[in-house]
Amino acid sequence: MAAAVMRNDAGIICGATVKKLARCSPLEGELAAARLGKEEAVRRRYQEIIVEGDADVAYP
Repeated sequence: MAAAVMRNDAGIICGATVKKLARCSPLEGELAAARLGKEEAVRRRYQEIIVEGDADVAYP
């Protein structure tokens, strides 16, 4: 399962999305969640985004 949470500049949640994934590695799951968040931000026509995650190997 991949999930993305959108927050505004004050840290308030303004959206979220989830997607069921095929079996994958933790790194693949982390990157799928980042992509899912980016796609949702584009769909919502957000002008600027910051991508954060908790996997050091995905976000060195």
